[in-house]
Amino acid sequence: MEEGFTLPQRAHPALVVASVAELERLGQQLMDTGFEVDWTERHTFTGYERFHCRDPFGNRLEVMTPA
Repeated sequence: MEEGFTLPQRAHPALVVASVAELERLGQQLMDTGFEVDWTERHTFTGYERFHCRDPFGNRLEVMTPA
């Protein structure tokens, strides 16, 4: 890592799925296996629907699809 470099606090990977139905199915599967899924920002990114969750290591992940 470069000297003086700091990681952004909200940086995270985003995964794109093919449809709203797939987004909802994946969100439900994650919840069914015990993951917390946050839909509060579902309609806050123009042209997309999305949710956020955390992987087992605490990393924030975004899953989205074109609306």
